[in-house]
Amino acid sequence: MTVEARVTKIWKNQKLILVLLLLGFSAAFLFDGFIRYPRKNEQIRKYKELDGEKNKSAWEEFCRTKGWSPEVDAEHLAKGYNVLEQFVFAGITGCLGLIAFTFWFTQKDRVLRMDDTGISTRAGEHIPFDAITRIDAKKWKSKGIASIKYQHGGRAGAFIVDDYKFETTAARQIYDEIEKRLKAKA
Repeated sequence: MTVEARVTKIWKNQKLILVLLLLGFSAAFLFDGFIRYPRKNEQIRKYKELDGEKNKSAWEEFCRTKGWSPEVDAEHLAKGYNVLEQFVFAGITGCLGLIAFTFWFTQKDRVLRMDDTGISTRAGEHIPFDAITRIDAKKWKSKGIASIKYQHGGRAGAFIVDDYKFETTAARQIYDEIEKRLKAKA
């Protein structure tokens, strides 16, 4: 009997949405830092230079030639640190977005396989049923997450069976089979 539990579409989509949000925020911060704040500052400087408060008609004519709105909040000149903040936030959200993308990309095609001899983990390692030593099922009933401990090839290891990340029915079949074989071994 072979059972395959693939990563679910909803899990993939959730993680991809996070990636897109983080990279989108990074792009928005870069837009503000490179384009929006400098344009706003140029507009405020020109407004003050032309004394737009007293020379409304000259200011409005100048705005028409530049394609600007004549509405100006002359008190809110973006300071250097305001612009720098945009680049800092762009760097932070961009790095987080790349980390999230790397995680998503390495996880999206993983498969947990069970055959008659054992389990092939999502990392590609085949663990015989005899090598499995115990199940840490504290979160199985509430969250559908179990940590399977094993001793194989002279080293101890563990892998996760998660019925949300992996297809629920297949993940539960794999968990039930491991539990059944551990009980029979005891």
